[in-house]
Parts: sequence; C-alpha cells; structure tokens
Amino acid sequence: MAEIQNKQQAITNLQRYLRRLSFEGSDFKTVPIDGIFDSATRDALIEFQRANGLEPSGIADKLTWDTLYGEYLRAEGNAEREYLNFFPDLPTSYAVRKGESLLLVSII
Repeated sequence: MAEIQNKQQAITNLQRYLRRLSFEGSDFKTVPIDGIFDSATRDALIEFQRANGLEPSGIADKLTWDTLYGEYLRAEGNAEREYLNFFPDLPTSYAVRKGESLLLVSII
C-alpha cells in the first residue's frame, strides 16, 4: 500500500513540475495533476525530454527527473510574486474622521 502511495506521489510531483513549466511560455501541453500516469502525462514528459536534449522515452529516469526538477526550481525562482497592497499611499491631506466608513478605515 505504501509503495502505491509513493508511486502516486511521485507521479503527482512529476505532473506538478510539468504543469508549472507549461506556464513558462513553452509549447508543453498542460497536464492534470491527478497522480495518474496517462498518455497526456507521457506525451508532456516526451516533449520535455526533447526540449532538453534528453532521450524522448516517456520514462522519468534519474537524468530526466533531475533535469525536470532543476527546471522547475528555476521557474519557481523566476516567478514574479504578486502581492496585494492593503495599505496604499494616502494623500498628504487625508485624515480619518469619526464615523467614516471608507474601505481603508475598515482595513485598518
């Protein structure tokens, strides 16, 4: 049972990495993250292998896995993070008065 769960987790990670790289503007097809190594996952893996000069076997051997994980980490490191600015700059003459109900007041 544990072996099956480990295998499914490895496939889920593989799909997660391939999916992340598909958002990098590459031509990789987006795969579902479901832990099932189906033809969509195999095809995406073959595309990744071809794009990275690896043997396009559709098998996640050690070299493929290491390359894929390295590319995933690179993509995550280059990802732009978007943060919400809940406290925007206020006009210099802004003052909160008793009874005011603006959005900024409710956030504070």
